Amino acid sequence: MMFSSEPSNMDTVGPAFSSGFASDAEISYWPAIIDMLTTILMCFFLFSFFQNILNVEDLKSLSIRINQERFIQAFKQEFAQEDRDGTVKIEADLNIIQLTFSDQILFASGDDKLQPSGMAVLKRCFDVFNMAKESNYKQIQIEGHSDHNVFYHDTFPRDNWELSYARAQSVLHVFLKEIRRHGSSTVLSRELFSANSYADTRPVDEEDYAKNRRIEIRIFFSTPDERGGADVRS
Repeated sequence: MMFSSEPSNMDTVGPAFSSGFASDAEISYWPAIIDMLTTILMCFFLFSFFQNILNVEDLKSLSIRINQERFIQAFKQEFAQEDRDGTVKIEADLNIIQLTFSDQILFASGDDKLQPSGMAVLKRCFDVFNMAKESNYKQIQIEGHSDHNVFYHDTFPRDNWELSYARAQSVLHVFLKEIRRHGSSTVLSRELFSANSYADTRPVDEEDYAKNRRIEIRIFFSTPDERGGADVRS
């Protein structure tokens, strides 16, 4: 019987290939799986860290800044002419926006009754408030201010304190009337509003007294959790 001196492919190449394949699999895949699990765990811990550290304050602040910027843009667009005239001004600081209305755009001299043009201005202001998709407002304070010139009447309003208060109330009642008129279609509610009088105790200009006769509306914005957990809308 004759035997070939060359090795058989069946006996040598086949088994060697099968054994080598199994060994490579054990070496290649397990480190990759471990790396993947390690990466997932790191991402989880990083996410938890940023959620606990940053979300509490930073995302609250971000929510307020977004809502402030939307309001500022809408207000400046609506009152562009009055802003150029200097009769209406808007300022932002932290979570507060302050609107300032010169008394000449709202009232006649020494009077607490709104002029028709002043009524129209406040209704436009209400429409800007109402542009929000949801109630982003925490509180809206209306403040009446006067200059230091002596003001005295026998009947109400008898002095600068009462004049400032009566003017703030006149502005307030325009907004309350608009809330009733709009009904469920408005994002505003009566509970948001308050009215105060400061007379001449908080002047903004010691030389130009006319700038001290003004109505200021201070708007405080709420965070998502203060609105019941609502998300910031785009």
